[in-house]
Amino acid sequence: MFFKKYIPEKYNDIKNSLSCIYNSDSDSDCLKKLDNIVMFLDNLNKNSNTINKNILFHVLQSSYVVKYAYLYYLKNGLSSYRWNIRTKNFYKLLMNILDFYGENTKGVLLFHNSHIGDLDGANFDFGDLYNLKELLKKKFKKSEIFSVGFTTASGSVLSSKKEGENPEVFNIAKPIPHSLEDILYKIGEDRLIINFYKFNDKSILNKLDSGINLKYFDIAVWHRAFGTIYNPKKENYHYTPITPYKRYDSLIFIKKTASITVF
Repeated sequence: MFFKKYIPEKYNDIKNSLSCIYNSDSDSDCLKKLDNIVMFLDNLNKNSNTINKNILFHVLQSSYVVKYAYLYYLKNGLSSYRWNIRTKNFYKLLMNILDFYGENTKGVLLFHNSHIGDLDGANFDFGDLYNLKELLKKKFKKSEIFSVGFTTASGSVLSSKKEGENPEVFNIAKPIPHSLEDILYKIGEDRLIINFYKFNDKSILNKLDSGINLKYFDIAVWHRAFGTIYNPKKENYHYTPITPYKRYDSLIFIKKTASITVF
């Protein structure tokens, strides 16, 4: 609709180029066509004075999503390739936003813990994977990034048992013993905010703070991770070892949450 309204002379060309996603074009030919669309819109975004800047920027961002989605689905199954393609897409869209609004722009990013958690606090081999936090650390000073993790112990979540399946609402299973979620649940509070960035003096980790034995946050503990995929019958599958103090700047714990509502 954008091209039909604002650049009608380009409408058929763009429509034909996008059709490569569904047709039998080779992957390299289709990627070239998608790249050309992105470059055209990027140039238009920088030089056009006749099209509303907000509308044009939205279309440019959408073109990047289409390109990276095509790259993502070139390979089936979970893999480092697909993970890293998503990460590159997140990072590129974010950099575009900063360019659009200016270098002094501040914002809040809502991502899964696995994307914003510091890899220094991941007690497992990430291999050739990288996440958004790692890319941002290379771009910005430590004082310019603040990561807040989120976790819960009970309630419900909208998710799927397998990739590609329709989402459904699941009751969240009880946390496994001695996991981060189990430790936080047993404190007995409905809501907690733990500010790890204040733990500059490591001696504080051996003291009690509002009933929380902080030493648990400077050792490896199991941490639940579910998002688009969740199967309560395979609860153990959803845990990875982390050191909370190194993983996040702060952590929000809400004892019981509810799944999002899809309208």
